[in-house]
Amino acid sequence: MSVPYSRDLRERVVEAMKRPNTTYESVAEQFSVGRATVNRIWRLYRRTGEVFPPVLRGKPARVLAPAELEILRQLVAEQADATLDAIRDDMVNILGRTISRATVGRELRRMGITRKKRASSRASGTSSASKRSASATSSG
Repeated sequence: MSVPYSRDLRERVVEAMKRPNTTYESVAEQFSVGRATVNRIWRLYRRTGEVFPPVLRGKPARVLAPAELEILRQLVAEQADATLDAIRDDMVNILGRTISRATVGRELRRMGITRKKRASSRASGTSSASKRSASATSSG
């Protein structure tokens, strides 16, 4: 990942752009940066008055609180074969606010709860017809 341009360089670009009859190309050449870089710095300065964009801090907060996650866990334990939509509808009724189907699925995945509907069936009694499978089973 590239390193952001320094505050000093950004401020000098803005000061150069404030001069009359200045072009993006001339400022880019003067400071050995690309025209698009000059454009981004100048546009940010005109919109916000700042030369650096705001720092983004972390991920958004989780939608469900720990107590609500426990409710979700209990719902799934009680209704093991319920669909994500059905679980979401029950959560909406209990919490009194909307949550998305994706949120329910994401939280269940974090809990390690899978939504597989059928148990795996027994392996077939016939073996594979491929040479690789046959040679692997006969040699071991």
